[in-house]
This record gives sequence, C-alpha cells and structure tokens, in this order.
Amino acid sequence: MVNDIFKPRVVLDTSLVIAGALSFQAYVRDKYVLRKDPDLSLDEDELESARIFAFALTGALEIIVTENILREVTEVLKRPHFKKQFNGKTLDVVRYVYREEGISVKPEQQVSVCRDDNDNFLLEAAIAGQAQYIITLDKDLLSLTRFRGCHIVSPGEFKKIHNWGITAITIPDSGSVFFVLGRKVE
Repeated sequence: MVNDIFKPRVVLDTSLVIAGALSFQAYVRDKYVLRKDPDLSLDEDELESARIFAFALTGALEIIVTENILREVTEVLKRPHFKKQFNGKTLDVVRYVYREEGISVKPEQQVSVCRDDNDNFLLEAAIAGQAQYIITLDKDLLSLTRFRGCHIVSPGEFKKIHNWGITAITIPDSGSVFFVLGRKVE
C-alpha cells in the first residue's frame, strides 16, 4: 500500500475504468505488463488508463464512489459487448476497486454544468467527496479543465502531475504478477 500522504482523492469516470481494466487485462494476459510494446495495439490513453487502474488496485488513490457511479459501472459491465471482453477475474477486480478501495459519499448538490447532462453526476460526486481530480477520457468533461477546485484531467495529464511509476514483477514459473508503485525521483 501507499502512504496516505501521497493519496490523491479522485473520481474515476466509467470510460476510464473500462478502458483501464481491459488494457490491464491485456497486459497481464500477454505478460507485457504496463510497458509499451510495438506488438500491442494499445494507444497512449489505454496505456495510461491501465496505469490509473493499477494505481487504484494498489490503494494509491482515494476513489470517490456514489450510488450513481456504481449504477453506471454496473450497467456498462452488463452490456453484451463488455461481457464478452472481460474475463471473470477482471470483473471481480473492477468490483473490488469500488467496494474495497472506494470512499462512499452521497452528493447533496445538483449541478448542470457539463455539455453532456449525463456527466454532471461525476461533478456532483467530486463536490461531495472533495475530490482533487476527476480522471476521464470524456471530451465533454475534459473541456471543463477545472470545476470548483477539482482538476479534470486525462490519465496522461494525471501521470505528468504525479510522476508515478509502476514496476511489474513476474514470478518465474508461476505466472504471478506483482506491482510495485512508487514516485519517480528525478
């Protein structure tokens, strides 16, 4: 686990969680964990989404969770397209991130700020949870850049701000993969 001093308080957009989980699953499956390889067809957003997902798994983030966030993630994961793509272990990991690593809050303020009204619940979660960041791939949210003191950033921007690195360690003959998270020192 990571020292609480370094834990940013974040809201994770569903698009990031899905992209991150799928990319993370691909890296683990192919044993090219969290590093670029020309044979993988993952773009930069997918790579950084996988990193954010790994940060969430290691407890390096304080993840703000609301009923609306859980509802959206559950609905998306039930779609036939995603049911085919996720293996059972990855679904369990996504659930774990929200249930065990999440901080549950109940928004008391409603807002109508985002171009896409369906994204306002994430802003409400950020207010209720006093989030420092909303991490997203959604262009409508990213166009806001900041909302009531909360930075709205892509996974790549988050990486640049925090300069974290992940080292993957594969145990020979077992196939087990462990992650070591640390702040890069320049």
